[in-house]
Order: sequence, then structure tokens, then C-alpha cells
Amino acid sequence: MEISEFQRILKNRYLEKDRLMGELFMLSVLTEEVGELAKAIRYKNSDRIAEELGDVVFVAFCISNLFGIDMERCLRSRYVNRSFEEISKNWKDVSWKNHKNTNKK
Repeated sequence: MEISEFQRILKNRYLEKDRLMGELFMLSVLTEEVGELAKAIRYKNSDRIAEELGDVVFVAFCISNLFGIDMERCLRSRYVNRSFEEISKNWKDVSWKNHKNTNKK
């Protein structure tokens, strides 16, 4: 399934109800799902991690539909068409950024 198809399916099924609930409610649902994902990761429960990742993606796409955001285009421009260095340039406290590459001569 293409990302755009997935987003379209969610829009057709859920957008009307998501509008009634509102973006702040949807944000609170996303926050709750991220918390559940954190717990699953903490306990290294792969089945629960998969479930919670699915929930996080689902709610993120529902929020994107509320704002008319094309997620496929967004993901492509932010993560496919940019280098890893561009994506990670503002990450702090990442252990691999603090170590020099010992393979360089």
C-alpha cells in the first residue's frame, strides 16, 4: 500500500469524527500513544512496540488529515530527499556524534 493510499483511506473513514473531536484532543491521543510506545520499548516487548508504533502512525496521519497535509510529500521532502547529516544536524546528546571516526586517515 502506498502512503498516499493509506492516508486517503483514513481520511475517508475518520476525518469527519476527527474534526468533531478536534486537533487538541487528537494531540492528546497522540501523546498517550507515544507514552504507551515508550513503555513497550522500556520493557522490550516487540509485539507491543509494533502495536504502539501502528497507533502512533495512525494518529499522526489523522492529525495530518485535519490540517490537509500530504504526508507522502512531507516525508519525501524531509527524509528521502535530504541527507542523514541534514536530518540529524540539530540532534544533541547522541553518543555517535561525540566520537570521531577512527577509520579516517
